[in-house]
Amino acid sequence: MLQHRPSQNVSATRLRRPTVKDPRLVVGILLVALSVWLGVWAVDNAKDLSVAYVAAQPIVAGQAVTQEHLRPVEVNLAAQGSQYVSVPLDADHNYIATTTVGEGQFVPIGSLVHDQAYATRVIAISTSTVLPRNVTVGATVELWAAPRVAASGDAPAPTLVATDLVVAQLPATDQGFSASSGQTVHVVVPAEQVSDVVAASMGDMTLSLLSYPKDES
Repeated sequence: MLQHRPSQNVSATRLRRPTVKDPRLVVGILLVALSVWLGVWAVDNAKDLSVAYVAAQPIVAGQAVTQEHLRPVEVNLAAQGSQYVSVPLDADHNYIATTTVGEGQFVPIGSLVHDQAYATRVIAISTSTVLPRNVTVGATVELWAAPRVAASGDAPAPTLVATDLVVAQLPATDQGFSASSGQTVHVVVPAEQVSDVVAASMGDMTLSLLSYPKDES
């Protein structure tokens, strides 16, 4: 009887080693090379990471800032790293924000100064008129005042008391907006305007806070 023998050609095909022309071998080599390159890239970039601080909550110009207001993040800022706060605040000093920094934004080094070097005051203003809708924490406003008069008297023209005041706090019941008059708004006042604002607040005046068009949303 004749016995069936496997074809030598089939065996040769099965045992054939992959060659450079085999697309599977080429793809495998490329994947290995890519994984090695990604690993080297990740290691090199990890060496360049440094700690910088972002605002953990909105920081308003004129407010006191402590370490609790900042949150550390690892980031690669390259040459710009020296422009932002990268070390914890010195617990022996009190810091004041000179500019408004939004939540999650990097905190510029120049935006924090020692409290002795920043001459501002926070003053509570009881408004007599409705606040504009765009008056939120961090917005810049003007303070206008007009003497109160009897209903039958002629209303005098209002006068500008102070400019470039920064809103530090609004009534908590409005979550950042005010829809009625007679509410108290805390504003950051530059030193040279403090006396005028205090005088207007203590006098028998109708006070109004007006916003700038650039702050409108």
